[in-house]
Amino acid sequence: MIGATWVRAHQCFFLGFLSLCILGNTANAGFLPSGPELDEQSDFAFPSVTGDFTSNVLTVNGFNANTQLDIGPGTSADHSLFQSTLAVTGVGIDNAGAVTAGGSVLVTLGGFFPGGTFDTTYGPLTAGDILLSGTVVEVLLDGGPSPGGVGDDNLEVAFQVTGGLLAGDFGSTSVMKINGASGGGLPSNWSGDYSIGGTLDIIGPAVPEPSSIALGLLGTLFVLTRGSRRDS
Repeated sequence: MIGATWVRAHQCFFLGFLSLCILGNTANAGFLPSGPELDEQSDFAFPSVTGDFTSNVLTVNGFNANTQLDIGPGTSADHSLFQSTLAVTGVGIDNAGAVTAGGSVLVTLGGFFPGGTFDTTYGPLTAGDILLSGTVVEVLLDGGPSPGGVGDDNLEVAFQVTGGLLAGDFGSTSVMKINGASGGGLPSNWSGDYSIGGTLDIIGPAVPEPSSIALGLLGTLFVLTRGSRRDS
């Protein structure tokens, strides 16, 4: 009995200390900033997207004539020779950057090569099939001059995946990374209207940023603490 209580006490101390360290280095829970892409994540890109943020509503549209789809581990494309169209509509964002309306994220299939690997893996396919659908849950606008990190003219959009042929490969939440440099640069806040023009990558499953992990550790700490009290 004493030995079990001693072990739980040390587990509680370790998890509590780790949670506080993580929480001390981040302010907001969620999925953004997303960090570098991991090898086990899936991704595909749109070489050119356009859109705007007007009257606190975000819209993004894109088309890829030869989509390169990478599923999971590895850097080479697992599937190609198909077209895809992206439409992000009706996403409400207030001046502080909080999402007020999730809107719609829709990636649909265009033309494809019948009998190709994409068709045989996910098909039989039909033009217009939904590849991914979802609603936006979080946004992060960097909008600064420094390349390669926070402030590198990127707009990140985390969305909850609600369906589509690729839903199983991109997890419950995925992230769109938009590099807006080719559109003349992105602003640093959501206080005014602006246009978007650049490249876009969809990456998933999204990885919770550190404070979300810390909340999970604190939940485990609570369970262990209750167990220790029962043993005593």
